[in-house]
Amino acid sequence: MPKKLISTLLALILFCQIKYIFGQNTISGVVYDSGDHQPLIGATVMANHNNQGTVTDLLGSFTLVVPEGADVLKISYTGYKVKEVPIDGDRIIVNLDVSSTLLDQVTVIGYGTQQRTEINGAVTVKTASEIDDMPVTTVQSVLQTGVAGVQVTQLNGKLGQPINVRIRGTGSINATNEPMYILDGVILTDESRTFTSSNIPLNPLANLNLNDIESITILKDAAATAIYGARASNGVVLITTKKGRVGQQQLQARFEYGLSYPTHNRKWLNADQYLTLWDEAFANVANDDGLVFGGSAEEWKDQNLITWRDGYDTDWQSLIYANPAKTLEGQISASGGNEKSSFYLSGGYLNQEGILIGNQLDRINTRLNLTHRFKDNLDFGSNLSFSYLLNNRVAPDNNWATPGQIIAQPPVQPARDPDIPERYYENTIYPNPLLTRKNSKWTSALYGTIGNLYFNWNLIPGLTWHSDLGMDFKIQDDDLWQGSRMVSINFEPGGFAYTSFRTILNYGTNHYFSVEKKVDKFHFELTNGLSLQKENFHYNRVAGRNFPNDLFRNIQNAAEIFQGREWEEGWRNLSYFSRANFDVKKMYLLAASIRYEGDSRFGTDHRYGLFPSIALGWIISAAPFYPEGKIISYLKLRASYGITGNTPLDNFPYQGLYFGSQYSGLPATIQTSIANPDLRWERTAQANVGMDIGFLDDRILMQIDLYRKRTQDLLLQVNIPSTSGFASQLQNAGKLENAGVEIDIQAYILTGQLKWKSSFQLAFNRNRVTDLNGQVIDSGFGNRVMEGEPMGVFFQPEYAGVDTQNGDALYIRNQQLSATEVDRTTTNNIAEAEKVIVGNPHPDFTFSFSNQLRWRNISLDWTFQGVYGNQIYNYGAYWQMDGFSWFDNQDQRILNRWQQPGDQTDVPQLRFLNNNQHSSRFVEDGSYLRLKNMTLSYQIPQNLLSRLGTSGVKLYVTGNNIFTCTRYQGWDPEVRGDFLGRPISLGIDFYSVPQARTFMAGFQITF
Repeated sequence: MPKKLISTLLALILFCQIKYIFGQNTISGVVYDSGDHQPLIGATVMANHNNQGTVTDLLGSFTLVVPEGADVLKISYTGYKVKEVPIDGDRIIVNLDVSSTLLDQVTVIGYGTQQRTEINGAVTVKTASEIDDMPVTTVQSVLQTGVAGVQVTQLNGKLGQPINVRIRGTGSINATNEPMYILDGVILTDESRTFTSSNIPLNPLANLNLNDIESITILKDAAATAIYGARASNGVVLITTKKGRVGQQQLQARFEYGLSYPTHNRKWLNADQYLTLWDEAFANVANDDGLVFGGSAEEWKDQNLITWRDGYDTDWQSLIYANPAKTLEGQISASGGNEKSSFYLSGGYLNQEGILIGNQLDRINTRLNLTHRFKDNLDFGSNLSFSYLLNNRVAPDNNWATPGQIIAQPPVQPARDPDIPERYYENTIYPNPLLTRKNSKWTSALYGTIGNLYFNWNLIPGLTWHSDLGMDFKIQDDDLWQGSRMVSINFEPGGFAYTSFRTILNYGTNHYFSVEKKVDKFHFELTNGLSLQKENFHYNRVAGRNFPNDLFRNIQNAAEIFQGREWEEGWRNLSYFSRANFDVKKMYLLAASIRYEGDSRFGTDHRYGLFPSIALGWIISAAPFYPEGKIISYLKLRASYGITGNTPLDNFPYQGLYFGSQYSGLPATIQTSIANPDLRWERTAQANVGMDIGFLDDRILMQIDLYRKRTQDLLLQVNIPSTSGFASQLQNAGKLENAGVEIDIQAYILTGQLKWKSSFQLAFNRNRVTDLNGQVIDSGFGNRVMEGEPMGVFFQPEYAGVDTQNGDALYIRNQQLSATEVDRTTTNNIAEAEKVIVGNPHPDFTFSFSNQLRWRNISLDWTFQGVYGNQIYNYGAYWQMDGFSWFDNQDQRILNRWQQPGDQTDVPQLRFLNNNQHSSRFVEDGSYLRLKNMTLSYQIPQNLLSRLGTSGVKLYVTGNNIFTCTRYQGWDPEVRGDFLGRPISLGIDFYSVPQARTFMAGFQITF
């Protein structure tokens, strides 16, 4: 009996095994691009029922064992439409069509993700494929093209400098105007914490490796940003890094080498022109004896231009450039995963020479991203990066040591000492910036660790609990040494040095529950949670002077330690937030959010702010009445309204502050600010109306947004009675607004063997200050803030050209004669000319136009970018076009000066020691069109690589800032003086050196 039972059981087991084996199907196939019939590597192939799947290999092939009952394969690939193919036979050929990325992509939003069609706010996404093809090294530079409503301004051509980003205009006067940056859920430290002693901050995002980024999502309207509350008034930039993918193990290496040159060189007088025009300027003011203040022209030159008789003709401009500057970048990454775990590991190195001598940046990055699924309903992950950045810096634009001011040197003076050629000449009319090359050193070292830990626990179907803990920890070490030969610049004959050390710990935690429920045609999502954020800042600085000689550079060797500073401060933030998304039939959409946020930078009674938003959407093309087969294949209407906030830059603005000092050698306490316990949040209310339109089966996609942002309770330094002991107090007083239109068009023009994708972005924004509590604010550099006008308009006497009879500069009086009449007559006395608005630093519109062509294995990408309608105040031209009020070299435009009665020109007569005047003469058109980047790449055919075991090798050449069309006469229309920290100091060019034109070649190999 037992033997019979055992035999029966064995037969039954064998039968079940045979039935199971033969009940499964083995399916093989190939996945192609339907246009050029090229194999798609890494496409995902999934079977229904048990979601068993695989990925395609180097030839686009796959083999998959599917269980009994599986009758459909689902094939997906980034950038292509998902396709479901019935299982019919044991071999399948699949052709995927190019997809509309705008509608199909899953987009990262605040505390979650949504499919693009479900989003009611104004959101733009930059994917990894777009970022990889851009020849830039900073996150902000990525935002300069392809994002409507975002204006990016590079301060100058110096490495490591901050980059100004304005999303939908300038929204504050004394608070930050930069967007909030969030990396994998971690709020990043802003640039206000990276200032050096020269008041020039570092770019806090310069230590991020773009090769690690999976996507960048720009949240622009209040419906998208209000859930972040604080600082969300300026927009939010969500950065997501790469993760490993199930079934896709990949090893990738990338190497680039490039050369950089200045985008533009200006034209200056040579030695002969200089001496001729200087003599002319002298003669025009000399008395009948040929003297000025008792000295002849030769005596003036002998005293101030010692070498003017020696035949020198120095091209000073060329001496400040490292021509060419070299860039070397290498990157290696590995990623992969299975059903339980995934990983992404990378390391990168960047060695970048600046176009300015002595300017260099070195960066080392490492990153490790891990995910692990403990159970079917519980997963855990971490994202961790470490970076080291060393920036050899150059002086700010308003310092004689800066390279840009070298052009003031007369060409008749030598760069090197005639008696000691290995030394730079020290008797130049102004301090010689070349002395800094061997006699000084200024470095900023930035150590950064950004990381977080998180888990997602699906408690019951439809209910998920998310928790995370993240931090952004930075250590910044700044060191400056200037030797004894720098006395003409630092006025310290024995040398000077300082060192500063700061630590910035910015950490926080988020905890929220998400509920998702689908009932028939209804879909509901609810997220509720809290967020805690804290920043601690600690700073030390010590300075010394008078060293034994230039071999001693550490402060401990200084004869005098004359300065020591230390302070510690911080802030805390506690927030509660909730968001609800509701849709009916995937056609009617409703989203609402609210954030209740408290911040320690405000007084007890005004610490908390409430920031709500609501958004509605209607996908008209999903309605039953909408006809099929029409030219407009997708149509969606959106509307939103919300309120966001902003905080002061300082941590204790509501308190009366004191610091310890000394008086007559005794300890003393000095009050530095007056308390204002009523200080409260800046608040920005924003309304947005938008429309998404798809044409020709969504091959052409258009997104149009109209918005209005109104900011009230501006944080202003308000004038107060001097009897208080202070001139001003930080108060909430004032309003401003931004209103505009954004248009974003993406088109898949060709999708066959030749693929052509094109995109165009156009944005109009109007900025206006509506209330300043009766105040007028001047920047000190020609900008003014006044009610009824855009922020930072140029306010100067209006230049009227040159008197044709005597060569005098003329100005329009602009005196108010009555309520409706203004005196528009001219005068040669600038004191009789009223200051008026003579320019606007805000452009009428910004735009970018990108194209991507792909034929077989060859791709060509290029992007034009520009602005139109703004003005730049060329503040440096005050000396560069002053007609020799001293010995500065002059712009060659001075050759067109007035010389005799009847001359028609806009350049006055040259007059030595005749002090020039600031006026609209130096306000210039800042519009430009720039070929921002272009990339040509070649993917080596797969049949040539299969034996090597690689899945792809790409060779490419790329260029950045290739050429520029502009009428601006300065170095670069895209720059701004780097020492001008206030938001109102807009459009000021003060010896700001140009950006770099860079050409790079590289290769990428994937295994």
